[in-house]
Amino acid sequence: MEGLVGWARRNIFVPVPRVDTLEELNEELQNRCLRYRKHKIAGRDQNVGAMAEVARTAMTPLPKFRFDPSKTITAKVDPYSTVKFDYNYYSVPVNYVGKEASIKGFGNEVVILCRNTEVARFSRCYERGKTQYLLEHYIDLIEKRPRSVFNAKPVKSTVSAELLEVGRRLSGPREMVKLLRLLIDYGEDKLMAAISCVRGTEISVSQIQAHLVPVSIPARLSSPKDIQVARPQFNKYDALMSGGTTL
Repeated sequence: MEGLVGWARRNIFVPVPRVDTLEELNEELQNRCLRYRKHKIAGRDQNVGAMAEVARTAMTPLPKFRFDPSKTITAKVDPYSTVKFDYNYYSVPVNYVGKEASIKGFGNEVVILCRNTEVARFSRCYERGKTQYLLEHYIDLIEKRPRSVFNAKPVKSTVSAELLEVGRRLSGPREMVKLLRLLIDYGEDKLMAAISCVRGTEISVSQIQAHLVPVSIPARLSSPKDIQVARPQFNKYDALMSGGTTL
């Protein structure tokens, strides 16, 4: 019991990090470690950072190449323009259908490469049977088949219900495809803010775009205040009209 109480006394005041993502946790841990380097242990002449520099001289040097901790597999892009990794599917651009892709699964991310070129990056999903889409991977195909825009899975999975409702108020599927292009270029927050500026019951993509593209104000040209103007010599024109000397 005494050992348990001692453990509690040593650990009860350890602050627990409050973070939303692993990236935030890693950053917080790094900041705390850097602060701890300034700490001085009782009975030691140097702080933790100085002692760590002394100990580093006896340590094995770091490898010259960065260690790759990913799980890497090779798979063919299926007809739906997705690849399977660890029970889930991830999309790639449609022009890679039928080609071989290298899939690198890290702890937090999944990176997809084709011929050493990164073509997609996702947050890693640890569920089963899920598909993660990026709308920009399919927009070129949707433009060729605009009638499928409201039923396409990449659209239904990535576009919010509010934006889909706005799309149904447009004049047709082609206008909806243009709206999706704006979504890819500007993001949903800016797009919805522009839509909220459109007045009236009828709405068009050109109206929305007018609130997205900033109007540049022409720069004022600087000019001297006093401009010297030569006095006109009308006598030469009079001489010309009367058949005299030419100009």
